[in-house]
Amino acid sequence: MALLAACLCMTSTICAASSSSPPADHAFYAMDIRANNDTLLHGTRAKVDQTQKLPLAILGDSESTCCFVFGAQSKIKGAPALKINNDEPLLSSSLGDEAFQFLGAYRPASAGNAAGKLGFGFSGMSGARLVGKRIYEVTFADASAPVFVRHCLGAEGVNFKLYHTAHDKKPYVSYYFALGYEVKPDC
Repeated sequence: MALLAACLCMTSTICAASSSSPPADHAFYAMDIRANNDTLLHGTRAKVDQTQKLPLAILGDSESTCCFVFGAQSKIKGAPALKINNDEPLLSSSLGDEAFQFLGAYRPASAGNAAGKLGFGFSGMSGARLVGKRIYEVTFADASAPVFVRHCLGAEGVNFKLYHTAHDKKPYVSYYFALGYEVKPDC
């Protein structure tokens, strides 16, 4: 089984606001970090500002870090190249959103290899902090209300559930990221 963790990423883009949908302008993303920190970003928006670096928080870490870089790929000779396959999206939503993939790389401020880790985040995110077991509070640059993200393992993937408050019983939206291999479920 590949090493598994999760991260949070951020920048500014889109979404529709209502009590049962993500806050305005905060699209959800999942990142699959591979060998040499090459990364596939999976999102629910076809158009994304690819000039920005996306900060992220590795799940289990107490605070966010930096950065996912669009288009950056390993220059190491013999390194396997990542390919986009929008016919087989790994990210699905309880809202039925179409998923899109973008190539890039995780480029941490300090040296380190995060291969085998999984990340998630939102556009416009300014920070994330661990507030409980597998629960993050995500704050946004536009000072909109925070979002609480709970995650757990399903039989072959990771469930991400988004809440308006830490005490909500029902998520306003759920995402599932297919890993492509079996894991021991914990939810």
